[in-house]
Amino acid sequence: MEAFPLDVTGRYKLLSLAVVPTVGPLQPFCNKTGSEILTLFKGCTMAQVVSTLKQSTWNLWRAHTHTKHFSSHTKAIAFADDLAILTYGETTAEAEAYTNSELAKIEKWAKQNKMQFNELKSQTMLIGRKKKSHRENIKIYLNNRRLEQVKEMKYLGIYFDNRLNFHKHIEHTTEKSKKIIYMLGRIAKLNWGLGHISLKTIYKGALVPLMTYGAPVWEEAIKKQRLLRKMQSFQRLINIKIAKAYRTISYEASCLLAGVQPIGIEIEGKTCLYK
Repeated sequence: MEAFPLDVTGRYKLLSLAVVPTVGPLQPFCNKTGSEILTLFKGCTMAQVVSTLKQSTWNLWRAHTHTKHFSSHTKAIAFADDLAILTYGETTAEAEAYTNSELAKIEKWAKQNKMQFNELKSQTMLIGRKKKSHRENIKIYLNNRRLEQVKEMKYLGIYFDNRLNFHKHIEHTTEKSKKIIYMLGRIAKLNWGLGHISLKTIYKGALVPLMTYGAPVWEEAIKKQRLLRKMQSFQRLINIKIAKAYRTISYEASCLLAGVQPIGIEIEGKTCLYK
């Protein structure tokens, strides 16, 4: 399977056309068929203009995908101004052929709607379980330029790798969380500084969302004990701060004294809530 995110280069140029601080309603933003996409009125903020136009851009895209479907081997995922294309093939050559065919459709649609995807910021990744597939080079083209092939990519805040084991994502989130804990450590000592309630509020409001972000996607990865222990090691650090305990206590005891759930249960709960 191949996956690649695409970046829109013309979005800021498109947005600048709508910034017209005049009285009365602005002219509707229409596509080539003349159907109305949006109407902007006076008094709207710049943030509203940007948000509405981004929504309109992807309204156009959704209309395209509904009227000109991709093949059964392809799925398109769009969020805000990020677009990901997933293509499946029995062989690498087949996946490559499907991908280039679908990208040709996307290029055609972009030209019709006076947009352009940035090939320099777009990447492609070959996903497969076999070790041999990770060494294969694929030739995927956008705007007549070959896209960069990578072994891992970040999409919507989650790091995907070519084996979907999510090692990079878990390592990144734990390191980021540890930096926050070390900063808190300067103002949360054993006998002075932030108290139990304040630290627990920060933990639940900032660290838990950070560590469980996108959990339904990578939840299977923490079934590997090495990755689970990495997350438990991070949680033990903040538990000691919350409980004002000594560094020698075990992970299980730190959860009990801090009054928090083990991180594995937190992730499982987020996943069950999503499902």
